[in-house]
Amino acid sequence: MASPHECYPLTPVQAGELEHSDTHKVQQLVSNTKTKFHASSFNLETPMSPHAAAKIDGVHLLVKKIKRPKSQNNLVIEGAGGLLVCVTFLPLVNPHLYKSL
Repeated sequence: MASPHECYPLTPVQAGELEHSDTHKVQQLVSNTKTKFHASSFNLETPMSPHAAAKIDGVHLLVKKIKRPKSQNNLVIEGAGGLLVCVTFLPLVNPHLYKSL
C-alpha cells in the first residue's frame, strides 16, 4: 500500500488538448520514478465542459465506463474543469459521481 504521501493522478474525462493534456503536463513536471499515470476513460476532442464536448463528439458518457485503476495507491482524481463541472446532462452532483472511484 502507498504511503499517505504517494498520490497518483487520474483524469477520468479529458476534454480537448489530447496531445497536451494535464496528464502530459504533470508527467513533464514530476521528477520521481515512482509516480504512475493512468489513462483517461474518456478522451474527447472538443475543448469544453465534458457534457457538451461529449455531445459534439458523439460520445455517450456513462459513469459505469469510468475505470478505476487496479491499484492500492492513493488517487488524486481530477475533474475536467474542476469537481463541480458538468460531466453528464443528468441531474447529478459530481462529488457523488467520483465517490465510487
